[in-house]
Amino acid sequence: MDVVNEKTSTIQPCTFTDELGAPVTPTSATYSIHDESGYEIVAPLTAFTPPDIIITATHNRILDSAKIAERRVITVHFTYGSGKEGSGEIMYIVKNLSKVS
Repeated sequence: MDVVNEKTSTIQPCTFTDELGAPVTPTSATYSIHDESGYEIVAPLTAFTPPDIIITATHNRILDSAKIAERRVITVHFTYGSGKEGSGEIMYIVKNLSKVS
């Protein structure tokens, strides 16, 4: 699992495959980012141009300063081909840097 320092922007590459695991090129794609519990929305549903998701420093902020790290979940949904759809999750860790405000 990737670890990102808090308040640091990053790029998350994505791989898109069909139901048989063959690579596909999406016609559209969206993502959202939540905390590990799924309750706190870090980034609302956002369209992006595959294959990379640009995650801003604001999205990688620490929500609870008492924690040494926080897990984020990126949920991706995409369409391809003739009305076909796919989805997936990518998890990563945001490391709390105690001196970053």
